[in-house]
Amino acid sequence: MPPLAARIERLATLSRGSTRQHAAEVRAGQWLTPEASTADQRRRLAALLAHASRHVPYYREVFSSQGLATASAEALAARFTHLPLLDKATLRARFDDLQSDDLQERTWRYDSTGGSTGEPVRLINDSTYLDWQRAVGLVAAAEILCRPLGEKRLHIWGSVDDLLTGKETLRARLGQWLRNEIWLNSFRLTPELMSSYVDIMNRSRPEHIIAYVESAVEIARFVERNGLTVHSPKTVATAAGCLQPHMRDLLTRVFRAEVFQSYGSREVSGMAFECNRHAGMHVPVQTVFLEVLRDDGTPAEPGETGRIVVTSLVNYALPLIRYEIGDLGVWADAPCDCGRVWPLLREITGRVSDTFVTADGTLVAGQYFNYAFHLQDWIEKFQVIQESTRHVRARIVQRKDLPDIEAMRAAGISEITRRVQLAMGEECAVSFEFVDHIEPSASGKYRFTITKVHDTGDPTASSAAASFRESAAAGDCV
Repeated sequence: MPPLAARIERLATLSRGSTRQHAAEVRAGQWLTPEASTADQRRRLAALLAHASRHVPYYREVFSSQGLATASAEALAARFTHLPLLDKATLRARFDDLQSDDLQERTWRYDSTGGSTGEPVRLINDSTYLDWQRAVGLVAAAEILCRPLGEKRLHIWGSVDDLLTGKETLRARLGQWLRNEIWLNSFRLTPELMSSYVDIMNRSRPEHIIAYVESAVEIARFVERNGLTVHSPKTVATAAGCLQPHMRDLLTRVFRAEVFQSYGSREVSGMAFECNRHAGMHVPVQTVFLEVLRDDGTPAEPGETGRIVVTSLVNYALPLIRYEIGDLGVWADAPCDCGRVWPLLREITGRVSDTFVTADGTLVAGQYFNYAFHLQDWIEKFQVIQESTRHVRARIVQRKDLPDIEAMRAAGISEITRRVQLAMGEECAVSFEFVDHIEPSASGKYRFTITKVHDTGDPTASSAAASFRESAAAGDCV
């Protein structure tokens, strides 16, 4: 990148609002003592809860129902884990009551997310929230994800709403040039598009590639399957999905680069980032309070899978307090030896909405089904859909370049059926649908697994899915 452009990017980025000050707090916050870090997060949480009590009608109701109508900020923080969870349905239904009544004093804008299920959720972000998230992104990229400011980055990202490559405004294109970025749309990855993206990588030679997990994996498979040569960047960073071990191995092998994972969402932005020790993802306590909870609402132990519940400590315009984001995760068993004090998520294991339910109520992580299809060389792409507790449907795009595809398919169907029934029960029927293309979701992300049973009224599924919400709402938390 030309030195002038690098200087312009640095000045433009750090001059926005309070980004420079916030970045300094985030940078220093990584290296506090555990006691100082806990106290810092507690102070930020208390301030948010006090604001919500004074300015947000929904939370005035919640606090009053908990006997906390006149409680101090410290008392609210002490009772924080007894507060009911906020889910997407409540966010949609009570949107007006969740807004701060001081919006007229803020610079704010609407945002939205379709989520992986395509259900729209409206959001409000003010300039303070955006400054904080920009600061976290700067520190995370440069110091955790090993992407120094100014080095060339190629993004494979976005959806129809986020990015229409080739139709950006002049201002957007200028910004990309100043930041030394190339943006490619991941909404639909056809063989022709993937071939052109590989050509772009080889010509532009980016030092870093940032992509949706599924997009990076699809391109890597395309490269390997077709015997192509692709430029090797310094790093490949994934987000917007679960980076499973076999996916990481594939990306490392194809791109010959160090692979990093980050975790975020439209509602809360960046929530966790993997450093070069690769022991997990660090959670920045200056901006988020993240919990991993069991189905009964109590905190999960390290190594135990639980539901992720997040509180944004910096969004005062539309406070999201104990927001059930719909993901499953696991705390690490030990701190990272990099020395950062931030909590460490070992992994994100999937989405709650993609957790399958057996006929007897057992929950099966959607991640299991990816392994059921592992090493099936005749499959180009797949998607597993649970239609009911007794029916799983597999959509498959077959490879077209194999001479013995029929024999491979027959053996593969038998093995996939065996593996699915091993988890779901022998009474679970497995059907197969062969298609030419599997479309992404409304958000532009590709879902390997989908379960419909949580929305069908199936009493077994409904009971399993509802147990967590009911126990948490009743206050069965510590």
